[in-house]
Amino acid sequence: MYKKILVSVDGSDCSAEALKQAIGLARAFGSHVRLIHQIEEAHLQYSHESSGGPSATVEAVRERGRNLLSDALSVATAAGVDADTVLATDHAQLGKTIATEASHWGAQLVVVGTSGRRGLERFLVGSGAEQIIRETAAPVLVVKMPAH
Repeated sequence: MYKKILVSVDGSDCSAEALKQAIGLARAFGSHVRLIHQIEEAHLQYSHESSGGPSATVEAVRERGRNLLSDALSVATAAGVDADTVLATDHAQLGKTIATEASHWGAQLVVVGTSGRRGLERFLVGSGAEQIIRETAAPVLVVKMPAH
């Protein structure tokens, strides 16, 4: 049913739960999983060092993104799932970045975790999952953390 599953990863517990669910679906359907992490736009508003290259801070943010993807890839491959990674460094909102990657790659399902923020916090911070649902043409599976 779903041969290509795109999973947004950010290192949070919600993201780990989304990855777990995506792996279960991939195993059931024999799907390929693509893991995507977007570096936040604020981190890309950097100044260049005198050499013209990105600052050490920006490189540290990129390295953290690569490490998050590497860790998630290890989890997927250890579960026997065929997977690859994409580190997105554009300035678009998360929803647009995920929608663009899903469209270009031909994802048949997008999986994203959500913290379930409510009220003022959600109003101030926004919801990445909500952005993804609005922007993405493919079906979106939103995974909440299990109740403790």
